[in-house]
Amino acid sequence: MYDTYMRIWILTENWPPRVGGIERYLTGIAEHLDRHEVTVIAPLASTPSSSPSYEGEKSTHIIRKRFFWPMWPKWLPLYFSLATLAATNRPDIIICGKALVEGRIALLLKKKFGIPFTICTYGMEIATWSRTARVKKQLEKVIHHADAVLHINNKTKQEL
Repeated sequence: MYDTYMRIWILTENWPPRVGGIERYLTGIAEHLDRHEVTVIAPLASTPSSSPSYEGEKSTHIIRKRFFWPMWPKWLPLYFSLATLAATNRPDIIICGKALVEGRIALLLKKKFGIPFTICTYGMEIATWSRTARVKKQLEKVIHHADAVLHINNKTKQEL
């Protein structure tokens, strides 16, 4: 799938300068896509500048956006911003850092523009987001419509 040159978006709430396992996982994915045009859509940096950063490859471009707004759903303005961007600079695929919120945005972009999306899943999101029926239904919908689901390990895959 990634043999030909592609325009790839990585949509993630977890990106350096934040520090953590998801950040390391996603920057690792970005590093392995160096033959492609990679655009990372990440939140505005709110951590001190002394935190680690991600320089990435020459083909990686980082766009900082506000992810959450004081409205419901909190991510809707981000979706509208990305829909405007996709109308003029459509990616070939979107890689979502998590199933929710990023996966819900990618699902709407898929419905509007036909852009396939991949979601990354982790044990924590399954354990915490599956506790309420409404959120569990949203998680199932995103997983069902995703073109691919990456699992952090086999236990996560089994739980899904």
